[in-house]
Amino acid sequence: MKECKKCKKVFLPSNGLINYCCLQCRNSRTWTEQDKLKKSKSAKSSQKCLYAREKRSIETKMTVVCPVCKNNFTTYKQNAKKTCSRKCYIFHSKELNKNTGGYRKGSGIGKKGRYKGYWCDSSWEFAFLLYHIDNGMPIKRNTDKFLYYHNDKPHNYIPDFIVDDKFYEIKGYHSEQWESKKKQFPHNIEILGKKEIQFYINYAIKTYGNNFIEMYEK
Repeated sequence: MKECKKCKKVFLPSNGLINYCCLQCRNSRTWTEQDKLKKSKSAKSSQKCLYAREKRSIETKMTVVCPVCKNNFTTYKQNAKKTCSRKCYIFHSKELNKNTGGYRKGSGIGKKGRYKGYWCDSSWEFAFLLYHIDNGMPIKRNTDKFLYYHNDKPHNYIPDFIVDDKFYEIKGYHSEQWESKKKQFPHNIEILGKKEIQFYINYAIKTYGNNFIEMYEK
């Protein structure tokens, strides 16, 4: 009988397992912090690593101009960044989507999709959008954020649509936080719940059929 060098369990040695009781103990390794540091330094100073680092810095680095702040910044050709910072990226995305329906939260649980450049988070929003587009009424996605406070914490509120300078929110539920949004919103806004949205759903079904949601762009 012999004591395993790894787990200290007493075992009967066999062919291939002389000092360890099992393959798991034999094949496992315990690295000290000194061992890890030594291996890390060795890997970083290896010719393969140095060559890859040098190649990347020379061949793939490039200097571009940020389209927002016009400052020069360095990026890589693979997965190149379009802007120099997160702040500029958000502004740039907002400008790109200004005339195509705009960026949406994507937090709804309804059937989501895009139609003629407008993003919809539910069939209710899609029915509302269809009615206004079909009747030539100017409608656009709202992308502006409005600050409000709930439980003494700041939050951003983004209403769904703007029609004739009036904000519209399509809401399937109400909560205490939602009431905080509504009370603190600084502009004229109309809330469309289940009862109010039914008119637009009836229009969409009558015009395009029960499966009007399939009109989303593929």
